[in-house]
Amino acid sequence: MKKIVAAVGVLAAVLAAGCARQATVHSELGSFSATEVALTRPVSYHTLQLAVPSQADVATASAETTPQAALNVCSQVGYECPIDSGTASIELARATTDSGGRINNDGTITRLIDHRLVYALTWQNANCPIMGGAPAKGATTTTLPEVRTCTAVVLVDVAAGKSLGMFQFGSLTK
Repeated sequence: MKKIVAAVGVLAAVLAAGCARQATVHSELGSFSATEVALTRPVSYHTLQLAVPSQADVATASAETTPQAALNVCSQVGYECPIDSGTASIELARATTDSGGRINNDGTITRLIDHRLVYALTWQNANCPIMGGAPAKGATTTTLPEVRTCTAVVLVDVAAGKSLGMFQFGSLTK
């Protein structure tokens, strides 16, 4: 009997370690949630790369900013996350992007986000706002597609607990 109880205890511990944790935010914008998952392989979007964090990164993150605190960024006034697009995933990662940088005196560019320890909040098939673009020459308005879906990724700096911005990857759909 003791062996069965011990085996069930070990199985429960293994299952609990493999289960994703849920983070939920209740704000004036409504309630929304994200599932914390482990990044097990690098992810490459067009201009954004997410690398698997080291064990030291995992220890640092647990002492700095929690996944729940990272998700709270989306409830801040004036910040838009596609919270109407279902449950996001939250992954601890080292992020690097070619989108933005500082031009140095010698003409080289220093990336603004270069191997930065972040929580990446990711929504697949998100309802993304149309960004950029002006009406065609001579037109006063632009006809927008009915729906735009994309993969939306919000980066939250682990050290500061602040958003580094949102990236959108995808195409227009009708």
